[in-house]
Amino acid sequence: MNKLDLSDSKRKVLFIAPLPPPYAGPEVSSKLLLDKGLDKYLDLSVVKSNIRSSNTTKGKLDVEGLVRFFSVTAQIIFQMTNLRPSAVYLLLSQNRVGFLRDAVYIIIAKIFSADVIVHLRGSNFSNFYNSAPFWLKAIIRFILGTVSILIVQDKTISKQFKGLVDKERIHVIPNMVDMRGVDEVEPQDTKEKIVLFVGHLSYAKGFYDLLCSVPRVVEEYKDVQFCFVGERIDKEKNIMIPQDREKINEANEIWKKFSHRIKYFGTLSNKKTLAMMKSSKLLVLASYSEGFPMAVLEAMACGLPVVTTDVGALTSLVKEDVNGYVIKPGDIKALSKNIIKLLN
Repeated sequence: MNKLDLSDSKRKVLFIAPLPPPYAGPEVSSKLLLDKGLDKYLDLSVVKSNIRSSNTTKGKLDVEGLVRFFSVTAQIIFQMTNLRPSAVYLLLSQNRVGFLRDAVYIIIAKIFSADVIVHLRGSNFSNFYNSAPFWLKAIIRFILGTVSILIVQDKTISKQFKGLVDKERIHVIPNMVDMRGVDEVEPQDTKEKIVLFVGHLSYAKGFYDLLCSVPRVVEEYKDVQFCFVGERIDKEKNIMIPQDREKINEANEIWKKFSHRIKYFGTLSNKKTLAMMKSSKLLVLASYSEGFPMAVLEAMACGLPVVTTDVGALTSLVKEDVNGYVIKPGDIKALSKNIIKLLN
């Protein structure tokens, strides 16, 4: 397949992507791409592909989701019929329901002879593929064989597609941060040492691991405050990893016992989140699976050191003793130690 040429500023492209709300990495990153002027170079049409308005219901298969899916599909068919774009851009899911939905969109694009550009915003695709039944693996191989370009967020993530996508069709585009938005925000006044978490409050994001580190850190610093920003996700739908029930129960007990040292803010606007970052001492994202997380990029843009895990592109972002520390997922002892080290 010939390399896709996007140099023609008049080329018609259909941009299919989720946009805020809800506020999560894919939605925020997609909006940032559009806000930074893609329409200056391309004749761009946009289909907002959100199936859900809340992060907590993503990946759920029900009547509401089906209705929204058919609505988005109808919009795509309408755009393909009337505008005849020569290329289609969409995000690539790494779970069964999401991938089958994306497969429909890709097949529609190919029926209209459009080039397909898919963008993976994550690093769990190989786990998804390896755990899929044989019939789904066959569909995955067929769909990936039809795409012109696969975009990943870091070269380390491209390894997941060995044997599935030719190297020449894989391109790396890192996430980005709007520094103007960062510079416009002022820090909040606080006398406490804030350890900040931004993301889904879920097992896969290391939420329970951070809670389990609280007692040891509080023992060292009585004025420390653990602040959590994001939606609480009790049931994982996109990332399937074994969960330690004892750890979850222990973390919930710690939340109750140390409630005076823990604050939960729910979902905040980007501006308020950046203000929280500028008021904090460090960011913790002890994830079990990540792509190229916006929270870490924004924290670094705000001057925060980061404690995170060696998953996805994080080892490319965070350098030991330079801008933070990288640990193994689930290593609560190392997590506590490095939080204390940065507070020192």
